[in-house]
Amino acid sequence: MTPPDGNVRRFSPDIEELADECYNTPAVKCEFSALGGIQGGGTSSRRAIVHRTGRPAWIKPAGIAGDNQSSVANEKIASDLAYRLRLPVAPVQIILDHGQADFPAIVAASYQASEQPRPWTEGHLNEAQRRSLAAPLGAMRVFHAWIDDHDHDWNPGNALIDVIDERTVRTIFIDYSFSLTRQWTPPTPPPARNWNSRNGPFKNLDPVAALAAIDRINQLALSDIEAIIYRVPEAILAHATGVGLARGLYERRAGLKGLLGL
Repeated sequence: MTPPDGNVRRFSPDIEELADECYNTPAVKCEFSALGGIQGGGTSSRRAIVHRTGRPAWIKPAGIAGDNQSSVANEKIASDLAYRLRLPVAPVQIILDHGQADFPAIVAASYQASEQPRPWTEGHLNEAQRRSLAAPLGAMRVFHAWIDDHDHDWNPGNALIDVIDERTVRTIFIDYSFSLTRQWTPPTPPPARNWNSRNGPFKNLDPVAALAAIDRINQLALSDIEAIIYRVPEAILAHATGVGLARGLYERRAGLKGLLGL
């Protein structure tokens, strides 16, 4: 069932407090301690404890290669846009001057947003819990289309769940390296993709929640989008690229209903 206010974000109060800090303080200078080896494909990540917060996070990129630095900007911008829209994307903070020689000079810390997150699977959920997932799925499908995220269709490792009770499941979406500037160079349109398809669990999405998410996106002014993008250091996002991206996201709002067949 779609929440009356369209808010499908169910993070605990301590995570919301962390998210507030990440949004209001987008970049910090601090150290972190890596806890293990490189995980995942693409730009890859390493789990770590961020000293400033004492919390676990995944640090990206985990290596110095190619255009991996674009992942830092993409992770941060996606997380902050989701914060404004009240969507369940993990809080992200940019870390500068961390002193770790094995990592690029600027990284993104994507914080663990639940005590016991696990990769998405519906096999162990009851019917009420599965129904509770329809609203976040509808909202997130819209969000992914808007930011040209092409790595969640359907990748269960990028969508985590945490069972709250017999009727409710918390969703946490992560890993936005392959969105925004990864294959999109505004002002040209992003690559053509079939956003009207509904793969995997997206086939059970709530269209009312999807329409509510579109309404929230349409309420964002160009200045709101610019304010989020322009906070990213120019070392990882050139100002001209940021200007084009802000304009591209703003103009893309109008076509979302048609793009998603809603």
